[in-house]
Formats: sequence, C-alpha cells, structure tokens
Amino acid sequence: MDDIVIFGSSGFVASNFIKLYSHHFNNVFAIDKEKINNKEKKNIHFFQCDLTQQRHLENIIYKLPNNAIFVNFISRQYQDIPPYKNRQDWFNEINVRVAKKIYNLANEKSVKGLIQFSTDMVYGQQDEALICENSQTKPIGEYGISKNIMEQNLLKSYSFRKTIFRPRLISGLGRLGILSKLFFLFYYNLPVPMIGNGHNYYQMIDVNECSKALKMVLTPLADKKIDK
Repeated sequence: MDDIVIFGSSGFVASNFIKLYSHHFNNVFAIDKEKINNKEKKNIHFFQCDLTQQRHLENIIYKLPNNAIFVNFISRQYQDIPPYKNRQDWFNEINVRVAKKIYNLANEKSVKGLIQFSTDMVYGQQDEALICENSQTKPIGEYGISKNIMEQNLLKSYSFRKTIFRPRLISGLGRLGILSKLFFLFYYNLPVPMIGNGHNYYQMIDVNECSKALKMVLTPLADKKIDK
C-alpha cells in the first residue's frame, strides 16, 4: 500500500493504529512533538517536530513524499489543561491554525486524500435520538467550537479528497479516563452515584475499532490513482 503521513503520531489512537497496521504501508512518516515507540520498524520514519514553529515545518517539508495520504490526529483537548484566560484562542492555535498548515501542506504535496480526526462535540445537543453526519452542528465549549471551525475550513477551502472522523469517547488499554473513577467505586464496593434511572446510555468506541475504521477508509484511498 502507499505511503502515509501521520500528524500527532504519539497520541492514543495514532500510536495504536501504527502498532496494528503500519506493516500495510510502504512507508509511514510519523510526525509529533513527542517520540514514538515504533521506530524499530524499518518502514516507519519519525520526525520530532513542533508544528506551531514554522521553521520546524519547513525543515520536514522536503522529506515528505508526494501523492501520499495524510492523517491528522493533532489536537488540543481539555485534558491538556486549558488556561483560564483566552481559552478559545488557546484551542484554536492547534485545532485551527496548525490544522490549516497541514491542509496547505497536503495541497502542496498533491495528496491522494486527507483524514481528519475531529469530535462528536461539534454536534452538541441534538433534538433527535440518532445523529447523522449531515445533522446540524451545534458545537459545545471552546474545544467543540475550534473543531467545528477546523472542519468548515477543511470542507470549504480544499479540493483534495477528505474524510472526517467524529468519534465519541475513545477507550481502551491504557486509557480509562473518567471510567477509572467508576472502577474505583466498584473495586471498593462503594455506592455508585446515578443521574436519573440509569437507562440513559452513553456511547463509546474501543481504540482498536477506531483504528480498524481508519484502515477501512485508507484502503480505497491508497488504491485511488492520481490524475496526471
């Protein structure tokens, strides 16, 4: 399969995807501020790079292939502890402005396609029980707003093929998140607080399923021929 360029390669989903599926690609170009643990694989080329710094981006542009597939996992989230002031701009710095740099680079490199990981928070609170991809966006909080701005910029300003993932809470080995508090209560046989009657289910997705879905999208993109 073709070359793939992964931005935010040390993140939870990205590192899981690289571990499971990197062998399906000729080359994997992994870009992140943090180091990854998969460098021992011969087809993985890692670049430690802070994309908020223009000079860092310029240092890797010529090292990335043309006609590859880009996947953008880079994101600033609430778990990164946002500041009290200028919170929207803090989220926008990564989720909007760095994303735009990646989209411009994708254009320059004539990508076969770009896959952007977003969030279900762009939908906000919907009246209908079933949320579809064409449901109206009503983003929640600064994070959701920044992701919605990012998505609209991608959809309206670039002609290359693009796919947007909007997962809910992603869970898996090494990332329990708020569930760790719930399991703590279970373990010590403590009361579990409930809101309502307990029948209001919350949907989650396993990280392995998320990686599998990404692989399913990548396969037809890799088979797509570039028009000369």
